[in-house]
Amino acid sequence: AFFWPDQLMLCFYVVEIAFRAMHYRRQFLCGPWHNVVWNMLDIVVVAAGVCDQWVTLLVTPPASVKVIFSFLRLLRILRVLKIVRIVLEADLSWTDHAWFQTFIGAVIAFNGMLMGCETDYQFECLHYIEQILLLIYVFELTVNFKRHGLYFLSCANPDLVWNVLDFTIVISSVVDSWVTPLIHAAVKALSADGKSSDSDASFDQAMVLLRMMRLMRILRLPKLGK
Repeated sequence: AFFWPDQLMLCFYVVEIAFRAMHYRRQFLCGPWHNVVWNMLDIVVVAAGVCDQWVTLLVTPPASVKVIFSFLRLLRILRVLKIVRIVLEADLSWTDHAWFQTFIGAVIAFNGMLMGCETDYQFECLHYIEQILLLIYVFELTVNFKRHGLYFLSCANPDLVWNVLDFTIVISSVVDSWVTPLIHAAVKALSADGKSSDSDASFDQAMVLLRMMRLMRILRLPKLGK
């Protein structure tokens, strides 16, 4: 169902990286180190996509090589880091305004009500709503780190307790919602029989504890209301 959208997106990435290479020329791989790192990451991700989506259409890889192509498929997830680059390089001064903190407070309140309804009702779109909310939390945490740097988690910061709480909740949610499915997909793709290991059960139990930490987000509302 997603074959043609995948092909169109890959074409876009190939054209985009080609035009950037022609524009910057030698600076594309010989410029400032931070730009070179991002450019090399783009090359790896796009090359992995080309091998996985186009080369396999022309040549049927042997069974021993299919494992490598499965790993290349997982590298597509690294495209998300392009969003991180945009956030780090963009002007985010608008997040200092009071309305942004009000918006975050409203998101937390809505998330709390959603988790309350989740115990009694099951919505088909619930998973997608949770992913959108998590993106907002990750964006806010990234903005705070960009603004304050390591001072965000420094003992000299008067808001250290709140910041550690926020950091722990967001990271635990990322591990539960994004990292864990990736680990399961990688184990399944790289295993010989295509099945996940029974040892995943203990890992899933640990994820349940991390999932319970989301309830602590409601504790941020008094701070945001100041």
